[in-house]
Amino acid sequence: MKSYAQFVTTPTADTQGTSLVLHFDDKTYLFGNNCEGTQRAFTQQKLKLTKLSHIFLSGRTEWSNIGGLIGTILSVADVTSSAVKDRAVLKNEDNQKNGPGKKAASLDLPSLTIHGGQNLFHTLAATRRFIFRKGMPIDVEEFSESKKDANAESTWEPTWQDDNIRVYKMAIDPKEPSPTSTPVSSQKRSFDVANGIFAEEERSSEEDQQLRKDVVGHMFRSKWDANQLEEMLISQVHLPATLYIRDEATGQAVKYRGPLPQPGKPVNPDIKVLVRKPWPASLYGLLPPTQPSKTSLSYIVRNHPQRGKFLPEIAKRLGVERQQWKNLTAGKQVEASGGKIVTPDMVMEKGTE
Repeated sequence: MKSYAQFVTTPTADTQGTSLVLHFDDKTYLFGNNCEGTQRAFTQQKLKLTKLSHIFLSGRTEWSNIGGLIGTILSVADVTSSAVKDRAVLKNEDNQKNGPGKKAASLDLPSLTIHGGQNLFHTLAATRRFIFRKGMPIDVEEFSESKKDANAESTWEPTWQDDNIRVYKMAIDPKEPSPTSTPVSSQKRSFDVANGIFAEEERSSEEDQQLRKDVVGHMFRSKWDANQLEEMLISQVHLPATLYIRDEATGQAVKYRGPLPQPGKPVNPDIKVLVRKPWPASLYGLLPPTQPSKTSLSYIVRNHPQRGKFLPEIAKRLGVERQQWKNLTAGKQVEASGGKIVTPDMVMEKGTE
């Protein structure tokens, strides 16, 4: 499979960082800084976002390096959502052509995975008030101190890989110790979604991180529907809110124009109304506090080893039947005539990295 790299941004007056795209036939990968202006650079260079499946953020998790990440996410989500709709139309046409009982092409929902350093979850969760996207699931892989592998240098195993590439993360810390900062209090303010109140409680850093993950999950993997209405008593509604009631004649939801409850003046009778459910991610209150991370990420990217050319003449000389050649090219050893074991390296040229 052919691949090539293409620079998207370099340090200029418009873009502060460097980023490049690694192209494959089935998907693309973005490496480097996702600073402000990256989205515009994609448009100027006529790079398509439909195949972008992984973003590997380098450097520290700070605004100068990831200021364009939110815009990139929104652009990829919109382009992907449009592509999914087009594929859905084609699928419906296939269903009509194939007729009942015939299976049309499957419709897979693409996803985007973002790899980055510490505070990546916190950065994304901080945008929960204005990021509304459901068309494309977002996965986040955040590197932290706890994920450092003490044997990584000796084993030299990739930290992430797929069918195209192997990625090795390198975390670089400052040589000099960071100045002592004011410690963050372990007393956290939690938000009770059900009752809409804050409460003081002790939480561990793992619980804080899980809260951030939950927020990001609600932002991009929610099944929330803007047209979904929930029935409740008017006294239970958190105002201000748009209220609806069910029309007895038509059964349709119509806007409620009656009196609203006031402090000390409840509505009598306590009628049932319909309220639109809020965006789940917006129900969370304050995020747990965090501190800037000084760790900077870099990456080494390698292809998978390519097997060498199969040598049929040597296979024949060793007594391997033609039906077993495919097993040798697949990396399996076979038994030749006379019971001799033949391994792939005996009948293939040396592969390349």
